[in-house]
Amino acid sequence: MNQTEMSTESGNTPAARYERSMRAGRGNSLQIILKVAERCNIACTYCYFFFGGDDSHKFNPAFIGDDTVDDLAAFVEEAIERYRLDLVRIIIHGGEPLMLKRPRMERLLGAIAAASKATQLQFTIQTNAMLVDEAWIELFERFNVYVGVSIDGPREANDTYRLDKRSRGTYDRTIAGLELLRKAHADGRIARPGALCVVNPELVDAQVLYGHLVRDLEFHNVDFLLPDDNHDSMPEPRRAAFRSFMLELFECYRAEKDGRVTIRFFNKLLYALTMKPFFASELQRYFARKDIVFTVSSAGDIAPDDILRMTDPQLMKLGLNIRDATLADVLRNERLDELADVTYRLPTACGGCEWSSVCRGGDIYHRYRRGTGFDNPSIYCDTLKALFERMAETAVDSGMPVEAIDARLKTPLPVVA
Repeated sequence: MNQTEMSTESGNTPAARYERSMRAGRGNSLQIILKVAERCNIACTYCYFFFGGDDSHKFNPAFIGDDTVDDLAAFVEEAIERYRLDLVRIIIHGGEPLMLKRPRMERLLGAIAAASKATQLQFTIQTNAMLVDEAWIELFERFNVYVGVSIDGPREANDTYRLDKRSRGTYDRTIAGLELLRKAHADGRIARPGALCVVNPELVDAQVLYGHLVRDLEFHNVDFLLPDDNHDSMPEPRRAAFRSFMLELFECYRAEKDGRVTIRFFNKLLYALTMKPFFASELQRYFARKDIVFTVSSAGDIAPDDILRMTDPQLMKLGLNIRDATLADVLRNERLDELADVTYRLPTACGGCEWSSVCRGGDIYHRYRRGTGFDNPSIYCDTLKALFERMAETAVDSGMPVEAIDARLKTPLPVVA
């Protein structure tokens, strides 16, 4: 009896009911964070993967093998056929994914593309760009791979923590790879690369950071990330600096005149604040869960969203592997179902907060504390409140009726059984 057959025996569990609802095929999307390399050519001191307390990478293959690639292709093909998926997005991750040899990366991309057939397929790769060369760009062009570049601002800020194994800065080598990517974009070969930046108020002024990424380096798609810390890893005094820093970054974005510039972090909050109440209803939140995200290790093990390894490493151990599991097994997994419910459940301390219907306590991994789990507000609670307040003012200044904002904030929260 395989895992899918075993899971059907408990057909009245919330996870099993959810899996059955997926078969309706309404706008289903599958996103897989694929760890093709569990090694890196640099050693960022804040890296959640290598220095976050989970040492599973030490026991996994350094690089994904051909057998695991074939298992993944079969997994994707079966998922598409069973659930009529509209979109498959493979987020190629590491470590540093370009440490995987190009022929093996080419085989991986080709196998997944063949398995995806007529379904929309998106490849995204997150890299420090230090290994980018013409041969890699040719591969990106052929398989339409979107490239995200990890960079933390100007040289002084970037090279504080983004160091190689010999404690040397990486900025210049990242910029060299970025220049090749930018030229390939200018030649019409690949999409414009995006930027992923971990913010640190101690290292750089917010306006300088924004100007460097958007003006100097000409990124149009930027995601500013708050450090992947939680109540156990970030002391309270350090949290206060993020409030004014993120507000200043938002003012830079608010003043932006180039309509092509998109800051994902702020857009996500703006959307949560300004969406119509109906789209925040329990029904819509339920259907939003059809955007399935999970991680696959270089060994083929299936785990929750990769960032959760910063909380409790045991959460990453589901006992599922793509060599013998299907998407049905993932959807029916009780631990993943519990994590999904926690995402929508309001932390106890957030009851009565005027922003609770749009914030919901913040990202789950920022809520974690040993002993109370995820039943805590985000460590960036004050930052989020200040941003929502400023965004509400901005929305009203832009013509959105105050009554519409008020209605959104009074939207009843979905009840999690």
